[in-house]
Amino acid sequence: MTTDKQTAKEYWIPLLSSIVAIAGILSALLTNYYSTQKDIELKKYEVTFRVTAETYARFMTLLSDTFYIAWKPESFTDPELAESTRKLKSTYLALEPFISKTDTRKEIWNKFNELMLFYEKVSLKKFKVERAEKIFLEYEKFFREKFLDELF
Repeated sequence: MTTDKQTAKEYWIPLLSSIVAIAGILSALLTNYYSTQKDIELKKYEVTFRVTAETYARFMTLLSDTFYIAWKPESFTDPELAESTRKLKSTYLALEPFISKTDTRKEIWNKFNELMLFYEKVSLKKFKVERAEKIFLEYEKFFREKFLDELF
């Protein structure tokens, strides 16, 4: 004759063991899933970081170079200025996909277009040297801050 205690042991012990085993399996699955997601994010960062950093450095260099080319005498008709602005734009466009926020992307694009107009005015000598340098430094600061915040 079986007692209620024996029936409870025969029922509850296997049930609780099964629940503990299922909880362990689910825990392992979740841990594995989150670990894999972190690995994917890390790999994306590893792959894109170098390219992004090199492109950012190239953009900032071209930003400065283009300003000084624009300031040279007779720069408005100088093919070097046209080539430098073309390179600057293509470098910017290479960085643009890495800017995740749409509003920031639009803000940077608008500022970039302002910069292109500024270079044109500089090449036409519509600014005094000190004023042009001050404005340029403001553009440089803007792009440095926005890109560093968005890209890295």
